Amino acid sequence: MNVISIISQKGGAGKTTLAVHLATYFAQLQLNTVLVDLDPQASASEWSDRRAADTPVVISTHAQRTIFARSLLYGKTAMEAEPKSKAATELRALAASVTHKLSSLGEQ
Repeated sequence: MNVISIISQKGGAGKTTLAVHLATYFAQLQLNTVLVDLDPQASASEWSDRRAADTPVVISTHAQRTIFARSLLYGKTAMEAEPKSKAATELRALAASVTHKLSSLGEQ
């Protein structure tokens, strides 16, 4: 699994635009693609809601954003860092949601 993280503290830098375009490109290549929208504005999720296409899968989450983003940056999941933490439990639920959405796309 490859992970691309687009992270910047500066607002208006084009993070969501770049992420949406990359995710759409990879989905068009028929790669399993999930865009995790950690932004409180949830712009990528709103974009996905307006789209007719099922891919890329976009998941919006705000629970423990900093732990999740840090885990993406450093290549460790919250499950590895703190296996019994609330963040680890939420990441397990997120992973289950992603797996379910991707498997349901494969059934179509």
